[in-house]
Amino acid sequence: MDNAKISCKYFPELPARWRCPRCMINISDACAKRPEGADDRYEIRRDCPICLEPLQSLGIGNSIKPFWERIPEFFIYPARLDALIYIALLSLLNLLFAVNILLGIIALVTTSYALLLYSYKCLNHVARGHLEAPGLMVDYKVLKSSLIFKQSMVYFLVASASLFALRLFGAPGLIVTGGFFLLGIPASTTLLAINGSILDAVNPVSIFRTMAAIGRPYFVLYLFLLLMLGSYEMLEQTMLEHIPEFLIMPAVFFLQAYFTVAMYAMMGYVIYQYHEPLGFDEVKKVEESPRKPISGLSADPLLNEIYILNIEGMQDAAIKRLQKAVARDPKPEYYAKLHRLLQSTGRNAELCRYGEAYLKRLLKHEAMPRFKRLHEAAGVYADCTRADPAFDIQDPQVVYELGEAAFQNRQFDDCLAILNGYHKRYPQSELLPEAYLMVAKVMVEHKQDDAQAKKILDALLKRYPDHAVTPQVREYHQLVSSIIG
Repeated sequence: MDNAKISCKYFPELPARWRCPRCMINISDACAKRPEGADDRYEIRRDCPICLEPLQSLGIGNSIKPFWERIPEFFIYPARLDALIYIALLSLLNLLFAVNILLGIIALVTTSYALLLYSYKCLNHVARGHLEAPGLMVDYKVLKSSLIFKQSMVYFLVASASLFALRLFGAPGLIVTGGFFLLGIPASTTLLAINGSILDAVNPVSIFRTMAAIGRPYFVLYLFLLLMLGSYEMLEQTMLEHIPEFLIMPAVFFLQAYFTVAMYAMMGYVIYQYHEPLGFDEVKKVEESPRKPISGLSADPLLNEIYILNIEGMQDAAIKRLQKAVARDPKPEYYAKLHRLLQSTGRNAELCRYGEAYLKRLLKHEAMPRFKRLHEAAGVYADCTRADPAFDIQDPQVVYELGEAAFQNRQFDDCLAILNGYHKRYPQSELLPEAYLMVAKVMVEHKQDDAQAKKILDALLKRYPDHAVTPQVREYHQLVSSIIG
């Protein structure tokens, strides 16, 4: 079946949604750059992530999964809770046939009308791109448009046209006219749902244009609708042999309702898939993203933009955009990308300039586990000191946490180097006792310099007798004293 999809250049697993005439590339919606201040309520506009020029839309039809790949979903569509409750309630009303035949007929007419109302509601809901079953509230748009009456008129006019053809041309006329309209039922229903016009729904030219707009997949749709009808007939025959007589009407109605809702949902999806050639412009939701993770693809549009610029070898442009981004919205993810790009391009001065700000953001990133934060922070600090041995940080909190990170990573020499001279650089820091308690632990446990550790602990007890960490210092001082003897 010819339904070739244009793939995204950078994420081939995704269908393309946009084309850049300047760069001659097709890209997905995830790759397109949303202009600042753009409002999708009035105009959906996107720019090229490379040249920043406006993109041309390929239409979301290219990004929608074909209906024949969703056939199992249509069969289970009425089994979703809202739809199932609605169908079950309507079916139970047909128990009135067991009470009184007149009441049963009234119940059948009423429930059939309610079923068609809900079926059209499902069709309209799916046609706009909402693939879940709608709620149970009455769709007043369907009610006010008199679609049920109009559909009845369409069937009446089609029957009249077939009888007229029979009178004029005999059996061949009936076969041709009736056959065409039977084949055109999905197209006729589609036209009625889109514009509510009875004349369009019975006009052979309009029906043919609708079939042509969908193309060969129209016949696939028709085949699956016939299969659904056939399944209904088979289930009905099987069921009638095994249920009590008073349940026959509710059970038959339930099966009919189930398959009717499924068929209308399928026709709605066909409108959704082919809404552009059909002239239906009320689609509100674009096809959902693939469930499987795609390498390199991020939920953040800017990170996808940077990924693309990297692939195209435009590291300078990527760095400039990230610098603007961290100034506007200093996310650790943006700093991480900027850090890696500056490091890979050898821009050491900028690496160190952004290094302290990155470390501050990283260490405050509560969404990341503390151990991971400290581990990554130690790596960033090491990168900066390799780029510039004189790299220095002015924030005592950051320096302390970096020392703690090195300690936890068992990088004890780095821990001593980071905290070296802490009391001279930050004499008023509240973290000074904790920093030097950590230094004392390194000296005892990893440098076997108990005497130096005891000197540090003596100084802490003398200078900070009432600090919150003093009990820990005193306890460790006793341990070290007992070791020295």
